[in-house]
Amino acid sequence: MWGQGSSGKVTQESIRTATGLGNQDPRTIAASVINIILGFLGIIAVVLIIAGGFMWMTAAGNDEKIGTARKIMTAGVIGLVIVLAAFGIARFVVNALTSATV
Repeated sequence: MWGQGSSGKVTQESIRTATGLGNQDPRTIAASVINIILGFLGIIAVVLIIAGGFMWMTAAGNDEKIGTARKIMTAGVIGLVIVLAAFGIARFVVNALTSATV
């Protein structure tokens, strides 16, 4: 049966093995997921800034393309600021949660 050890009893170790969850604290898992998501969003913001810069450099004086490039770069910078602020807030909350005792 699922979750039973070799003795036939359901133990924490047999459940960890059957589910693949391991011994990690759920707070640590949540922190890892948050860091991965924020890292991915940061990469997207940097790519937007680079793409906007490239579009601006290749605009050849076309005011419409320059305006579009400026909007893309502004959105990328605002997104990066939001991601950095979210990272700081998440780091503070995770540190507060992981240092808390039950």
